[in-house]
Amino acid sequence: MKTRNYLALGFAALYLVFLIACAVVKSRAGGIEINRFHVIAPLVEFCLYLVVLKILFTFNINRKIKKTAFFLLFSLLSVIYLGQSASLLIGGELLSVVAIENWREAQFVRSLTSMACAAVLVAMLLVYFFLFPKNNKDENRKKYYVILLVLLCAFQLKNVKNYSPTLALAKNVYTVACPMCSGSKFDATEVAKYYTLKLDSEYPFLRDYVYNNDVYKIPHQQKPNVIVLFAEGYSAHLIGTYGGDRKFPGLTPNLDAFARDAHVCVVDNYFNHTAATHRGIGGTLASAWPLAGGRWIDVHSKSYQSYPSIVMMLNKLGYETAMFSGWGRLNNMYAALKFKRIYDDTSLPGEILKIAREETLSTEYDGLSDQALYAGLTKYLQQNENKTVPHFIGVYNVGTHAFLNTGANDKVYNTGNEPILNITHNFDYALGEFLNYFIKSPWAKNTYLIITADHARFPEPAYVRLFEQDAPRYFVDAIPLMIYDPYSGLPRRIDAGGRTSIDLAPTILNLLGENTISNAFLGASLFDETKNIPGASIGNEKYLVIDGAVYDFSRVPKQFRKEAEIFSNYVDLYQVHENNDKIYPVDED
Repeated sequence: MKTRNYLALGFAALYLVFLIACAVVKSRAGGIEINRFHVIAPLVEFCLYLVVLKILFTFNINRKIKKTAFFLLFSLLSVIYLGQSASLLIGGELLSVVAIENWREAQFVRSLTSMACAAVLVAMLLVYFFLFPKNNKDENRKKYYVILLVLLCAFQLKNVKNYSPTLALAKNVYTVACPMCSGSKFDATEVAKYYTLKLDSEYPFLRDYVYNNDVYKIPHQQKPNVIVLFAEGYSAHLIGTYGGDRKFPGLTPNLDAFARDAHVCVVDNYFNHTAATHRGIGGTLASAWPLAGGRWIDVHSKSYQSYPSIVMMLNKLGYETAMFSGWGRLNNMYAALKFKRIYDDTSLPGEILKIAREETLSTEYDGLSDQALYAGLTKYLQQNENKTVPHFIGVYNVGTHAFLNTGANDKVYNTGNEPILNITHNFDYALGEFLNYFIKSPWAKNTYLIITADHARFPEPAYVRLFEQDAPRYFVDAIPLMIYDPYSGLPRRIDAGGRTSIDLAPTILNLLGENTISNAFLGASLFDETKNIPGASIGNEKYLVIDGAVYDFSRVPKQFRKEAEIFSNYVDLYQVHENNDKIYPVDED
């Protein structure tokens, strides 16, 4: 086979796989919007690579060098295009910053699609390595230079460059590896018109109060306890009390019963301010937009340590702070947030449940099942019922993670044919066992129990199909917020008006009546009147929440573009100061 045919065939195969993935995404609900540039850009890209290699092969170079050059380039392109194709088929989008940051959670997408793409990759590389053709010298080099020039010009076109799968991945990898390298320049004085800032200070986000209202005034005779339950990837649409029962009745009976309790306040139009779990839990408890996410929390060690979290503050107020987590992969973050005790899949089984670890693990992932997690929380509370020290407890489950199904002994919804409904129903069952204990326990007399989520459900195609939501869908959505108030000082239902989880930490301190605390919170209590612009930031992606709808910055209505710019500048300003360790002075800690 001639070299030109050999090269063209390899690139054509990768191009075909990518086109098939695009066609599948276009044919179903959810995922990115596929247009003609998703077809044109990779074609131009492949032709460019092909011509460069053809020019290389016209030179009288040793065959081993040619073979190595081709094999390296083809290997790289195969990994990129098959990886992007698998991402499109599984998640409905190209590999994002969040996906790259959370590469350790790849176990959740070990599907037939990903395995098939991996098998194709291995097969193609083996075939091309061992069947590489002999030299096929072509002296007509000038025509290739002309074609190369034309292709380079075409590649400079904005729409072609913006839709290149290779450049898209390179840009996101660069953002993850160096999140501050592409920071913007702006005038902070305009930002200060909307947000509380001390521009003349070395620490412009520092303030000496938490909230500014007298809406909630409950005199506490003793310090109340706080328990915050973070449901993994849980959008409000899933819960009956938020309207989910219209489509899937009986999906969340225990959450619905909890919402009907006379002590519970249900918050509507409340959105996540970031994602995924590292940013979600850390950013919520610190009321911040963390610069780094995923495993990069460990790399960028300043995250969560250059500013105070509500956990740190309550430690100083004499609270016992503990985190219950479905697995130990997040322990570095929990430690940075200053939880005194961390119970995960390695410690909770033996220390609290007194059983072997193997008996507590899910059959779907390497972590605690939701039932084991909440059984451990229940037993811990039972063991501490008579202690007077106040507690702040966080809880994070894994079982509702995207792309999972229920394990062998879990509850399923109806016929069990829909994995998303199954894991939602099973979580509700596990939570219900805990709620049955809590409501009747001594803890209910002096504990604020808050049920929320670390972030919204990832809009995988199966989720979008189930809830018949039109594209585009984002990793930002309404999430649940239900507050059990033992003193019945809250209304039964309030509308957050599009405000986000960045406001939860100051709201909790508002409930506790703890106002004179040095902090660097970006959010405000939900009971405060504020000019803060509701929005979300995930890596290099930013969103506005307008009238209950989420807009990425390319779709923000014209009349809100100034607010979008101000919001973006505010997040960038914060992250510049975080990177310079100027959020909170160490001697204040």
